[in-house]
Amino acid sequence: MAPVKFARIVSYSSEDPIHKADNLLNPQSTKKWKCKTMGEKQAIAILQLSRQVQINAVDIGNEYSAFVEVFAAKSSNPDEYKMCISKYSKVSFCTKFERKNCHQRLDI
Repeated sequence: MAPVKFARIVSYSSEDPIHKADNLLNPQSTKKWKCKTMGEKQAIAILQLSRQVQINAVDIGNEYSAFVEVFAAKSSNPDEYKMCISKYSKVSFCTKFERKNCHQRLDI
């Protein structure tokens, strides 16, 4: 299945001057989005999709996060988020080697 196209970044909690939130809009880019300072308690990015789609898998890069949660909402009711991936979900992140070689892929 093709990657979902993001229409825009609605908001974000903070961004590094080099690793900006806009990097999330380009799936071909190797650039990341990072918070302004290392060790921030919470990092939030709200993305708007270009159209309504069914999401079968999520690919998240992680750099020293203890928990990752994913929420979704419809544009018709943007304040009613539903949890897709909880911090209590059994999720493990790939190493760089596994990611490059498509090992340990988690489909949700």
